[in-house]
Amino acid sequence: LPQSGDLIFHKSYASQGKAITDATASVLTHMGFIMLDSNREAFVYEAVGPVRAYPLKLWIKDGVDGKYLVKRLKDTSILTSEKVRELDRVAHTYFGISYDFKFLWSNDQMYCSEFVWKVFKGALGIELGKVEKFRDLKLDSNAVKTLAEERFKSVLPLDEPIITPVSVAISPLLETVFDKGNLK
Repeated sequence: LPQSGDLIFHKSYASQGKAITDATASVLTHMGFIMLDSNREAFVYEAVGPVRAYPLKLWIKDGVDGKYLVKRLKDTSILTSEKVRELDRVAHTYFGISYDFKFLWSNDQMYCSEFVWKVFKGALGIELGKVEKFRDLKLDSNAVKTLAEERFKSVLPLDEPIITPVSVAISPLLETVFDKGNLK
């Protein structure tokens, strides 16, 4: 059963998916985190258009072949009811912010893993995954080059910080609790 604070990952149908897969050598192209409402209904908090809460059942259907991966903090004592409320509060400060198609490290716009990273850092004081720079990614595929050209028109900001879904997924602070589709 999902719990508030669980992280969920999948491969999305988004057009940028191939470039993300090539750049990160991972099928994980989208992520969010689960929150249960007062009726125990599960929602995924995600940055996809505007940052929003989206029903978990629909989120799963939006992934390729219905495959998804759920990770949880190994130290579950971190997520007290007070800290879960703080996750919810911090996440809501970003709700409505538009999607960041350039994957820049600002709060003006947000991409999925940046949103999750910043919420967990702000609410719990923990860093899930290693923040890298564009230059650390695999940038030589045609899909990555095409996407970079479309979105940046000139030079990719190689020193721009970036956090990827796979970087969050492999965080030593997390453990797998469910894997439908062998996505690890």
